[in-house]
Amino acid sequence: MRQALAADPRLKKAHALTEAAQAYAQGAGALPNPVLQLSAVAGDADEGANSLSQTLEIAGQPRLRRKTAEEAALASAATEEALRREIELETVEAYYGLWERAALDNLARLQLELAQELQGAALKRLQLGEISTSEHFRSQLLTAQAEATQAQTESDLKIAQQTLALLLAAGAPVVLPLVPGELPVAPAFALPENFEALVVRQDNALSRPELEAARREANSTQFEAELAARAGAPDLQFSAYRSTLGHAPEQGVQLSLVIPLFDWGQLGANHARQAKLAEARRYDVEILQRQVQAELGTARAQYEAAFKKRQAMADQAARHLFLSKTARQGYEVGLLSLVEVLDAQTAYRQGLQAYIEAEAEFHRARLRLWWASGQSLSQIKNDAPRPTPEAPVW
Repeated sequence: MRQALAADPRLKKAHALTEAAQAYAQGAGALPNPVLQLSAVAGDADEGANSLSQTLEIAGQPRLRRKTAEEAALASAATEEALRREIELETVEAYYGLWERAALDNLARLQLELAQELQGAALKRLQLGEISTSEHFRSQLLTAQAEATQAQTESDLKIAQQTLALLLAAGAPVVLPLVPGELPVAPAFALPENFEALVVRQDNALSRPELEAARREANSTQFEAELAARAGAPDLQFSAYRSTLGHAPEQGVQLSLVIPLFDWGQLGANHARQAKLAEARRYDVEILQRQVQAELGTARAQYEAAFKKRQAMADQAARHLFLSKTARQGYEVGLLSLVEVLDAQTAYRQGLQAYIEAEAEFHRARLRLWWASGQSLSQIKNDAPRPTPEAPVW
């Protein structure tokens, strides 16, 4: 995840936008710039031909501009954090997707080896006259099917490798080492020991950065609406003037109250539009709150189902493995028919494939639940205790 976060251009773009918003917020509440007027005159110079003027906004516009920019900067920072969390989730799902494809490819290779061994045993029995040519032909078909399956799993593995390599900006496909064994167990991500108790509460979920970004956007739009309402407010204007820069000038200073007479409609329309946009942004917060609560409930249900399915599939896969070995040995000594062996091999392949898929989905669902509760995946302490896997280890 650290490698993916360091390499992802989307996060770099989001960080640049956050810095841009923060830079604007530093000067958004400043006064309007002073204006210096210098004139070259042919004839009598007007007394204000050369002047320095400064407008003073007295209706609170600088404060509103500053608050608008500050809320927008905070919204941008929250959006960046939300994107960071999405990249974390993409990375761990791609990692376990790669593990799943690697385990299935390993299973396909094992099935191919078993089919080839079975074909060899069938050839010996054919030469001894114990089976028919048709039965030997069926063993050859089993090998061909295993080769086709292995070719497909190898292709799926390459795609999964490329997916993770793109996230990591790696120059070569990522290869995960598989420890040899009968029932594979995926590497467990180190979550806190009491993580299930931590995700029960919805307080963390309601503080997710995408919700924080929506709240800040709503605040920023509300300040924009208040600023639009004061667009026709009077201003003070201080000016110092001098008719010429030479001798005998007419000069002085003045303080003026500048009052817009009336609005032809543009200011009122802009205020009405901004007010409705602020109302819409507030509804965005409520919509996201419902989505977050739904995501958390869905993630919790998926985790519970994945946990139970993983347990059941592990038990079934272990039994299918025993039956597969027994059937192959029985066929070699002539106690079982080829049909019985094929049924046992098919059941073993399907059972182990279901277990591998359940194992990968369990770990994905576990991390999705932690993520949906508002927790960060990349900020977990390295000394967090690693959970003991419930399924049989390698």
